[in-house]
Amino acid sequence: SYSFRDRPLDAAIAGMQRLGLTSCELWQGHLEPRPVPRDELRRWRETVEIGVFHRVREQLAKASISLSAYNLSFRDDFSEAEIERGFEMARALGAPAITSSSNVATVARIAPVAARQQMVVAVHNHSRLDANEFASAASLTGALAQGSFIAVNLDIGHFTAANEDAVAFLSAHHN
Repeated sequence: SYSFRDRPLDAAIAGMQRLGLTSCELWQGHLEPRPVPRDELRRWRETVEIGVFHRVREQLAKASISLSAYNLSFRDDFSEAEIERGFEMARALGAPAITSSSNVATVARIAPVAARQQMVVAVHNHSRLDANEFASAASLTGALAQGSFIAVNLDIGHFTAANEDAVAFLSAHHN
């Protein structure tokens, strides 16, 4: 739904329906309050009634749109409770996986929760070359080494912009 980030969830769903889309990766920005201070967002994530996510699941089902993933970008500043709650949110939405523009260092905190929850978290890469951002093949390979519930949501455009070879990476890591 990130492609519809310029509109609220209801309008995004209507746009998806007009286009005949029947599956989506639901972007966190369609559910979270914004713009709000970081501490307020943390409090919302840790305390929001889980029924909110059940209602969104029903709304998507009524629109004949299934979720391929919930996009929740776990970052370094996430509390342990926010990480745990992210999995509860995804499960309540009926999402089989979480996609995440996460930080490299954060994966070590996410991997054990993903394994315990038995839910895949696929890290999304960008082209910003930084030691704590996913951009290179090495950074993504390092994430994969964190456990069997960590995967890659490869953005080929970003990967190419970072001077990486998407075909070689996919050939090596297609499993």
